[in-house]
Amino acid sequence: MLTDTRAPSTSMNDFDRCVAFLMNEALILDRQDYSAWLSLWRGDGLYIVPATRDAAADPFNSLNYIYDDEDMRHRRVRRLQSGTALVTTPSTHTVRSLSRFVQLNSDDSLYHLSSSLLLLASRRSVQRMMAADVEHVFDLAGPAPLMVRKTVTLINADEAQTDISFIL
Repeated sequence: MLTDTRAPSTSMNDFDRCVAFLMNEALILDRQDYSAWLSLWRGDGLYIVPATRDAAADPFNSLNYIYDDEDMRHRRVRRLQSGTALVTTPSTHTVRSLSRFVQLNSDDSLYHLSSSLLLLASRRSVQRMMAADVEHVFDLAGPAPLMVRKTVTLINADEAQTDISFIL
């Protein structure tokens, strides 16, 4: 059973709450609990994977591998859970390692956090290592943090990607 680290905590500061949130998100994704992952988002949130490293500076006006609003996040999860899409059968198993947490500019209600992601993906007896810089923007105004934006910039984003059939 997963612990809901989104719950408010009087003993944790905003940085610690957001890092705990990201650790929980990694566990949720590694366990392929996509319904739980959807609940981590604010309705207007964006999940973005830029197609070049330069695009990360302005993903709104650049080419992206993934640019999902709420509707597209739900569609992506339905495809991953359906078992009917060729790229999702068999499913990709992942193990994530997060580090280098750095607070970026934040204001009263939005909290910006940067981190690094190392991800081992295994599918059809092939293992691949992926690395990325990740920026999260959190809404801390409510009782629990919610993701407003997650931008995953692969270190090799400028190269052709052979398989992103899972959530980074």
